[in-house]
Amino acid sequence: MKYFKHLKFKDWNDFKELAEKSKINWIYRGHSNSKWDLKSTLDRSNINENNIDYEERVLIDFKRGINLYIKDEFSPKTDLEYYSLLQHFGAPTRLLDFTKSPYIAAYFAFEKTNDKIKEIAIWIVDKIQLYGHCLNYFSKNKINLEYNFPRTYNFNDNNYSEIIKESKKRNLNCIIPIEPDRLNRRYYLQQSIFLVQGNPSLFFFKQSNFVPRDKINYTFIKVTLPSSEKSKAIKDLQKMNISRATLFPDLAGYTESLRLKYTNLTSIKEMSDSIDYSRSRNLEK
Repeated sequence: MKYFKHLKFKDWNDFKELAEKSKINWIYRGHSNSKWDLKSTLDRSNINENNIDYEERVLIDFKRGINLYIKDEFSPKTDLEYYSLLQHFGAPTRLLDFTKSPYIAAYFAFEKTNDKIKEIAIWIVDKIQLYGHCLNYFSKNKINLEYNFPRTYNFNDNNYSEIIKESKKRNLNCIIPIEPDRLNRRYYLQQSIFLVQGNPSLFFFKQSNFVPRDKINYTFIKVTLPSSEKSKAIKDLQKMNISRATLFPDLAGYTESLRLKYTNLTSIKEMSDSIDYSRSRNLEK
């Protein structure tokens, strides 16, 4: 049985309409191939099979060596900050990146898709629904987490450390929305939020069973779009100032944004259509 509702759109404008009318409590994740499921980097590796205590060991090693590369004032302060930094630089974690912006998710979906891929996907999760299901699950299983920000409908850094400890005692088969207490520049620009698998040994999507069956389609939604809409989408997103240069403000991000810009230039026909539109609205002679 599918754990999500599937919306199949024909063009970019369909998604834009959805984005404009989206619920404030929705969060998003873009996939450049619609065949990909929701999987954390820990899911995609086999590191847990041979290293049961991987998370604990890698955190100890990372804390020992990070001062060689980062100044003290920029060092992470909490376990969640350490793990998110580990993930950013390629180490497997149970964190799954989402964003509060439908357009940023769309950018990540279209950015690296190509003609060989039929469709991209943009995942939508209702954060309030998910948060409520977590509270019910914790209550039912007598799991005591001290959550401090009920009005934000997500858990925080302290909760993440508690979840790690609790998952060593027993299986927490659930998916938990977590937002860092402190924002770094990248989190801020990408409007980041994480979903976390409670059980690091069970695939992310398999833990959706904790959501009641009659609520699942209102909690997880998968939107698919033809990858052929890439050029149209990227041009629109650039007008919104969404590019790799703005989402990853370093030289690598800037150069990648230039590559996308010049591989999705406006065609002569599109320029002609723009002129015709302007003239029809008496905006140009």
